[in-house]
Amino acid sequence: MSSSVWLSWDDWRRAQSVIVEALQDPTEAHVTEALDAIELWTNRQILNVQIEATVDVFNSIKAYVKMPELFTSVASFTIVRFVNGMVDAPQQFGAQHRTVYMVSLEQKVPTILVDMRHSITHGILPSRPVLFEMIKIISEFLVVRYWRTEENESTPMWFSELKRAITRNDVDRLKDIITDGLKNLTTAGVFSISKDIARLAGTDMSPHWKTLVKYLCNRVGFADALVMGATLQFCADTTDIGLANWLLYLLKNYNTDIQPIVEVFIQNGLIFDVNVQELLVKSIPMINAKQKGFLDAYIVVKKNAQPNVTLKTLTDFLESKPQLKTEKVGRWTRVPRLNYFTTDQQSLVIPQDAKMYVV
Repeated sequence: MSSSVWLSWDDWRRAQSVIVEALQDPTEAHVTEALDAIELWTNRQILNVQIEATVDVFNSIKAYVKMPELFTSVASFTIVRFVNGMVDAPQQFGAQHRTVYMVSLEQKVPTILVDMRHSITHGILPSRPVLFEMIKIISEFLVVRYWRTEENESTPMWFSELKRAITRNDVDRLKDIITDGLKNLTTAGVFSISKDIARLAGTDMSPHWKTLVKYLCNRVGFADALVMGATLQFCADTTDIGLANWLLYLLKNYNTDIQPIVEVFIQNGLIFDVNVQELLVKSIPMINAKQKGFLDAYIVVKKNAQPNVTLKTLTDFLESKPQLKTEKVGRWTRVPRLNYFTTDQQSLVIPQDAKMYVV
């Protein structure tokens, strides 16, 4: 976002709102307001293809209403420049041997616009009604493929402002930022910052992080996104006690399903990591009976909780629970300082060919 023409979350939020409104409901007032917003950006740096296309669409709409004699030429220019702009960058970066049509398909540009661009460049100009329909198609493309997508990309900027408010303990500003975020954030946007939230909340004891999560989790899907991010961050360092506690806090307070978390640990080859096992044991009081039944299969040895474990039990477990991301099914990394475990009957040495983590 450092190369964006907007300066802050507030700048983006105001402009994005009026631009999308103007593209979807192009009244004179809406178009004028949107052009004024974009004009402020032109003084900061060169605009990208999508923003320039947005300006061209608005100019075409103005010509259609106020200068009908110029509309054909303005709209034709808009169509040709839009298609050329969408394929120009890909062709410069490795797609130069593919046709405009092929690159346009990759960029999901409607093929009717490609065909129209071909006709216009060969001097065959369509009627005004057809041209206006083409302008409407470009408008819809820009809303769906750029302005709504860019909304997710603005999330890091919003998050930066939120972090500053927390650092300054600016409660009023924090409330305003969270309120704005709830209006604009998407599940994908929350997931994109979820690992940073977990990392910071795990080390910063400020209650503001829990306040943030409380509000975010009022939205459907946001809790799952936060938990998945925290799980992935914990996978990067399973020795981080703060991260473990943060993940447990989310599990306890936001009724998250344990199964996707376990699957992440499996996929990352960490299900039998001693710290992961400890976290899973601690999560047991926080989940329902059905989830406990699922989780129990992945907890190898609970401390002093399975006194009758035998070597056959362990061998059967090894054969039935493959550890992913390894060379061979049933082979794990053994904790160096623990090559046996004790039952109430005997000490059983774990065979060298049955390597694993135990708790």
